Amino acid sequence: MYIGSALFLIAVGAVLRWAVSWHVSGFNVQLTGLIVFLVGILGLVITLILWFTRRSRGPRRDDRRDDAIPPRGYRRDDSAAADYRPDDTAPRDYRPDDSPPRP
Repeated sequence: MYIGSALFLIAVGAVLRWAVSWHVSGFNVQLTGLIVFLVGILGLVITLILWFTRRSRGPRRDDRRDDAIPPRGYRRDDSAAADYRPDDTAPRDYRPDDSPPRP
């Protein structure tokens, strides 16, 4: 039972319990409404408990930062070792103003 069906049962039970005034012999409409209402509340409570306990406590894929700065000395693999500069110096062909290279 999900939240939508639990809310539906609560609404139907409330209508049968407090809004309907039929008197059918051998069948109590108000008691039926109370039972449906209580089943809806029980279903809502169980659904919410399962929903909150089923969530993982660890970081989710969307919570991880892919743009985080790696710790000093970190290398992903050997191909990244050539690009690694521990002293954060710029490469030789670095031109901050995009000027043409020097002859």
